[in-house]
Amino acid sequence: MKSQIIRFVFVAVMAAVFPLCAYAGSFQEAPPPPEGYSLVYLYRIKVPPSMQAPKILVDGDAILKLKNNSYGWFYLAPGSHSIKTKWGFMSEVPDLEVVTQIYPNQVHYIKLDGSMRAWGLNATKTYTSIKEVSEAEAMKDLAKVKNYVQSDKTTIGKIAEAAAENSTIDSELLLAPPPSEGKALIYLYRTNSDPKMHRLDVSVDNTPQVKIGKKKYTWFYVDAGSHTIQTKFGIFRKRPDAVLTIQSESGGTYYVRLSGIRVPQRTYDDYKIRLDAVTSSLAEKEMNGLKLLEP
Repeated sequence: MKSQIIRFVFVAVMAAVFPLCAYAGSFQEAPPPPEGYSLVYLYRIKVPPSMQAPKILVDGDAILKLKNNSYGWFYLAPGSHSIKTKWGFMSEVPDLEVVTQIYPNQVHYIKLDGSMRAWGLNATKTYTSIKEVSEAEAMKDLAKVKNYVQSDKTTIGKIAEAAAENSTIDSELLLAPPPSEGKALIYLYRTNSDPKMHRLDVSVDNTPQVKIGKKKYTWFYVDAGSHTIQTKFGIFRKRPDAVLTIQSESGGTYYVRLSGIRVPQRTYDDYKIRLDAVTSSLAEKEMNGLKLLEP
């Protein structure tokens, strides 16, 4: 009886660690994407913690768990997309994110990388990254994979939703009045991302514009032309501030996404802040539920 209980616990643990949707086998190319979509490969080679599989979220929706030495693929509609890892509290690994711009009928490669380093006398810290890499680098890495992980969603997004950069949001959000002649409208929003306890200063062309906290959005108008948007996160942080340049046209509407990730250091945690110009389709999905910070 005791041996049966031990066996049951062992099987349950292994099932949790190694998802049933993972299949042994070397890398095989995915079928071509439907017309207008792009093919996205996602992979992980010898990245600690080796016995844990993070959830992969695309635009906030979990699509697979990526175990070590494995890969998966899916099709994405054109536009801006957020690809994020979610390791879970017990892993002590910070969640990471990359915002990528998808164009029709292309192939993209997203790599989950990382290492484990000594910290102190008997401790270690795990460092991970997620980024888009070249085909040459990806093909070299994918030759080492041992498992294929099937995505819960093979096709993500709709071609009809792949709006142009300056198209208008269609939602129940309180929206700004259209820009006047010679002006452009810029929406700025911040996701529920690190550093959650800090409001970030945002300037436009070196002029302070707004101080924005998590889960907030606002808007402002600029003259048509080139403008630099920049964050300022205190004088004691070692990470550089995020900078984004936008080329705006008269009457245009643009969307700027502010996010951040935690970056563990040897004795403290720092943060990496991002500013991304995104399409209205991603902005609409992520801005729903945010609170308006009065312009």
